[in-house]
This record gives sequence, C-alpha cells and structure tokens, in this order.
Amino acid sequence: MRLGDSIALVAPAGAVKPEKIQLTAHFFKNAGFKPCFFPSNTSFSYQDFYEFSAPDEIRAEAFKEAVLSDCKAIWCLRGGYGCIRLANQLEESIKELALNPKWLIGFSDITFLHGLAQKHGLVSLHAAMPNAVLSSDTPAQNLLSSTLDWLTSEGIREQEYTLKPFTENKLGFGSGSLVGGNLSLLASVLGTRFQMNYANKILFLEEVDEPYYKIDRMLHQMKFAGCFELLAGLVVGHMAQREEPVRKLMQELFVADTWPIAFGLSVGHIAQNELIPHGAKAYLEVNHQGSQLKINC
Repeated sequence: MRLGDSIALVAPAGAVKPEKIQLTAHFFKNAGFKPCFFPSNTSFSYQDFYEFSAPDEIRAEAFKEAVLSDCKAIWCLRGGYGCIRLANQLEESIKELALNPKWLIGFSDITFLHGLAQKHGLVSLHAAMPNAVLSSDTPAQNLLSSTLDWLTSEGIREQEYTLKPFTENKLGFGSGSLVGGNLSLLASVLGTRFQMNYANKILFLEEVDEPYYKIDRMLHQMKFAGCFELLAGLVVGHMAQREEPVRKLMQELFVADTWPIAFGLSVGHIAQNELIPHGAKAYLEVNHQGSQLKINC
C-alpha cells in the first residue's frame, strides 16, 4: 500500500454511530488515505433486535463490494455480533478475496472472518478497529497508525512480542501458523465446516470479560472436540478482569499436554490491543525468563 490508496471500511456486524464514522473518515484522510465506506448509503446504525449495522443482506453485499473494489485493504469498523449469520455469503466473498488478495483487518466478531481467510490461504490482521479506539475526546490513534505502518511496509514483515514470565507458563518451543482470536467465536463454530484447523498451529486466545465458568466451559468444549491435541503452542491474551484464575484454570486443563504455553500477550479487548498477523508463520519460545513470540510473513 501507498499513501493515497483507498481503504474499504465495512461493518459486517454491529452498528457504528455517525460520529464514529466522521472520526474514522477524518483519521484516514489525515493519514493520507482515501476512506471508502461500504455500504455508502447508510449510517451504519440499523436498529434491529441485535443492533446490526444493517440488515443481513445489505451487510453481506457491502462486504462483497468491498472485496471486489479497487481498495487496497478492508478494515472492519467494529465487531459486536453478526458475522456468523452471513457465513455462507462471507465465505464466497473470501474466496474472491483469495483470488485478488488485500489485507483484512479487525478482531472480536471478526475472528470469524479471520478463520475464513486462513482456510483459504490468506494472512489477515487481528488488530484494532476504529470504533474501539477513536473518540471525540481522546482519539487513541497509535494502534491504527501502527497498523497503517504495517500495511505500507515493504518486503518481509516481522513482529516480535516479549512476554513476562508467569508461574503458570509451560516451558518449551513451538512453531507453526498463528491462528485464533476470540474464544467465544472459536467455540461457536466447533463441529462445522467453519471450524479452524488447529493441527501444528500456535493458537492465541482472547476474551472480553466472560464469567470464569463460561471460559472454563468453552475451553473444555474445545478440548473435547480435539482442538488442542496437535497444537504447537498456546499464547493467551486478555481474558478477564482478574487473569490469575484463568491462568490457573488453563494450567490445570493442559497439565498433560507437552506444547508450550505463554501468558500475557497484549491482545484483545484492552487499550493496547497489539497487531497479530493471523495465519502467519510464528515461533514461540517459553523459558524461565519469559516468552518470545516471533512472526514473519
């Protein structure tokens, strides 16, 4: 990507308030890019019982138009809920995207789209979205700016994350494609053709303050489905207001597994939600001094 390129801004799930649309347009214009909203004829505030950005058919068609456009990247404005309702239509669009690749960006409910992208051989960006970090009071633009830096860099892109040590870490080394995202979204597609392939992968997880029993239940659900049997490693981001009970829970659940586990990744529904290239080759090393996750694509 270059300065002046167009960026497609879509809302395949939750509604986005008009003031956030304005702030988003202002941010990208100031950064030297052309913001293009899909669809262009709505305010992304359709009021239905789930408060989607638009009815299902409009959201699906808008995403398809963004994929087929000459925009250089597709940036989701927010998550929320709604992508899974468009599963078949979104997969057809992702197939089109695989024929003419461009960056796909977002997190939370967008985990579903990352799963589709990985299934069809694409690397996508699990990263902050405008609705989450832009406000009229204190625009936290650094996360969006760092993603733009990633998009405009040339050659092999590399990311390195250094995590502090935790007693619940499991030492070791693993390598494989980095996949994952929001735990609820991953659990919701178990047993379907939309389930991610976890074999020989490094899995990263995040959650948005679900009660501990729900986190426990979803992890057991994935364990019983065989998702963790052939993992190359596990990296855990933000899961709850108090992370220690989650670490203890996972330490107990995975006590018999041999792959490394690292806690403390700065990713998820938190202020410093770092960019993660989903589907990229990754290397995880966990030792007594802490953990290192290295990624290149």
